[in-house]
Amino acid sequence: DLYRERLRGRRMADVGPGLGFDGFFFARHGAQVTFVDIVADNLRLLERLAALQGLTADFLLIEDPFDISIPLNILPDVNTIGDLAKKVRALNL
Repeated sequence: DLYRERLRGRRMADVGPGLGFDGFFFARHGAQVTFVDIVADNLRLLERLAALQGLTADFLLIEDPFDISIPLNILPDVNTIGDLAKKVRALNL
């Protein structure tokens, strides 16, 4: 599997993960994923979704949010999983 070789053992933080689509993609391909959120219920949902998919991940609750945060979708031209896959391939990991 192309991505498994490149992502195996890599650590990834999915910050403000929503339903975790990106984090689960990386986890399925061997990355060590940590989901980071400020809402405990969101992390509990992600734990259940990970279990249903047979995936392991870490879950980190930020209880004291920062004054400034970086917005989502900060990578240019990344709107789909396919776009993200192209960016990962370009890293030549």
